[in-house]
Amino acid sequence: MHNVKGGVDLQEKERKSVKIRVALAFGIAVISASGVAFADDAETSADLVTNLCSNCHGKDGKGVSPTFPNLAAQKEEYIAAQIKAFRDRTRADPHAQAYMWGMASNPQLTDGVIEEVAKYYAKQTPAPATPAEDAALSEKGKALYMNGDETRAIPVCSQCHGLKAEGNATFPRLASQKKEYLSRQLRAFQKNTRENPLMHENSTNLTEGDIEALATYLASQ
Repeated sequence: MHNVKGGVDLQEKERKSVKIRVALAFGIAVISASGVAFADDAETSADLVTNLCSNCHGKDGKGVSPTFPNLAAQKEEYIAAQIKAFRDRTRADPHAQAYMWGMASNPQLTDGVIEEVAKYYAKQTPAPATPAEDAALSEKGKALYMNGDETRAIPVCSQCHGLKAEGNATFPRLASQKKEYLSRQLRAFQKNTRENPLMHENSTNLTEGDIEALATYLASQ
């Protein structure tokens, strides 16, 4: 049997550690901004990436743990839209509330700065793919992604996210994303804890096996 309690304790320790590191970085960013005029958007975004965002997502956009998504080569429009949703608290899933609401409350995070942060991460080299340990499971995920399953009302994922899962405007890049993160988001859409009417409808009929297959395939791309 899996040591569920040990896993939960580890996640809680990681969450506390991240919150401490990010809180310190946030304090540094606020102190450095106090008493002086804000720098231009590009300089401010560079400071935030270095002192705040990189604590969880890495300066190069490769997330520091399975908890945090890779932002490297993510679609610029998608990143900007999500940061604004965190800032405005219109994205209210538990993960967003636990980590991103506080981060996005930074007074330096204007629309212009958000656009610069999004542009920066969008230009980074994609994270390396994670080779699938279960080839059959990955093939099942590929079939679902490319063809859907009309008999179960599961749509073709590639219609929005692209044949190579590289994303399209506000439809995010899924290729080489962390498997654990992809699985968690699909479950959140399915349970409607991350509200998105389109994705809730699209994920409603996915089984747990389908979710694992899709996440395995996409992480390997």
